[in-house]
Amino acid sequence: MYKGLLAFLLAVLVAGGTLPAVNAAEESHEYCINSTHRFWERNIYFNATLYAFNDTENCSYGCLNGQCLPAPTESHDMAIVIGIMMVAFFFIYAGLKMDKETHGVIQVLFMFVGVMFVIINFAVLSELADYSSIAPLETAVDSGYQVSIYVFWFLLFYFMVLFFYKILVSTGKIQPIKWSL
Repeated sequence: MYKGLLAFLLAVLVAGGTLPAVNAAEESHEYCINSTHRFWERNIYFNATLYAFNDTENCSYGCLNGQCLPAPTESHDMAIVIGIMMVAFFFIYAGLKMDKETHGVIQVLFMFVGVMFVIINFAVLSELADYSSIAPLETAVDSGYQVSIYVFWFLLFYFMVLFFYKILVSTGKIQPIKWSL
């Protein structure tokens, strides 16, 4: 088995060594010169030659974080945020109202999905806060987004442990744990 894998890796390395020079693009640099102009630069390697492209762009509606702001339009962003939050609260409420003994895994799954919708809501709010130009709001939303990601991973771990526990109990591999205070 290892001889075949070693032969395959050796063939890939030999074939890769015979290829011509790599064509690649470097990371681009974009930043706002002032509130109305954006500068961007891109470096591209083609046939071992470096080509540099840069330009200054006029941002008609302002420049923020290296990006031109979009044209102001009528927006229904808060309706989207409220709708996503209502779905999140529905899943969390439904998860809390289920019977823990008979539907414990589904209860945790509903709470898990509710937290996922809260994370989606924070992601939407983070995008909206970027264009608000209110630095404390953007910082608060980004911090909430990070905390919700940590809660998400904790609940994922808890759900997986509970799921495997229920499977092992239902197959008879282990006895149920009797919790008592």
